[in-house]
Amino acid sequence: MDSLPNRMTACTDDAPASAARGKVNSAGPACLNIDTENRKLGLMDQISLSPPASGKPLDNLRQAIISGRLPPGTRLTEAMLEAEFGSAGMAPEECLAILEARGLLVREPRRVWRVRAHDEAAIRQLYAVRALLERQAVAGLAEAEADIERLVADLTAINAAMEKKRTAGDAEAYLKANERFHATILRHAPNEPLRLTSELLTDMAAPLRLARLSADLRASTAVEEHGAIIEMLGAGEVDAAADAMHDHIIGNADAAVAAAG
Repeated sequence: MDSLPNRMTACTDDAPASAARGKVNSAGPACLNIDTENRKLGLMDQISLSPPASGKPLDNLRQAIISGRLPPGTRLTEAMLEAEFGSAGMAPEECLAILEARGLLVREPRRVWRVRAHDEAAIRQLYAVRALLERQAVAGLAEAEADIERLVADLTAINAAMEKKRTAGDAEAYLKANERFHATILRHAPNEPLRLTSELLTDMAAPLRLARLSADLRASTAVEEHGAIIEMLGAGEVDAAADAMHDHIIGNADAAVAAAG
């Protein structure tokens, strides 16, 4: 680890290094060495992973992908992660395989992985499937005989937190609160297959959503749309709330496509 350079961030050829996210920090964590193929993508030789508080390799790598510090198309190998996480207790192959299964990485021959890149068709498919699942999650509240009063209270508190994060301009915290909003609905109407599938698609969509929110957080209308869904649930209009949830998700596809482009 001592032989690796200290913390640096990714940048593209058309922007100076000073415009990249973060600066060289002699006290920061070590970073991954990115090979020649990544330089062909316009990346610097090093990309910081900026470990989260947990310091876990899996969380570290996942957050680097979601935040965009490892952009779509970035090439990763076990050897690269071994240099970063060799003594952290989790095998690099295990980290890569898990994130591949979560839809954040794509595996190539010769034990190489790349950060997943989405074209327009893939983004629209992702949002279409998410919309169907989120509609079912809300519709399932009636069958589960959920405590709607408690659910409304929980969702209202989360939505208020989202509004504060939007006002503060904190895109990452806003996204996390948004994810909690949707996860809370499933918690009140347990459906294990739906939960597992939703979590997978949430991970796949996270880099797209954060890119969009980081570009223009104040343009997000999720708080208002969530508020309308909460009102419908409070009035006992579960079917209407389910339809509104579907429209809420599918209505963001265009913005996600624009942000990815």
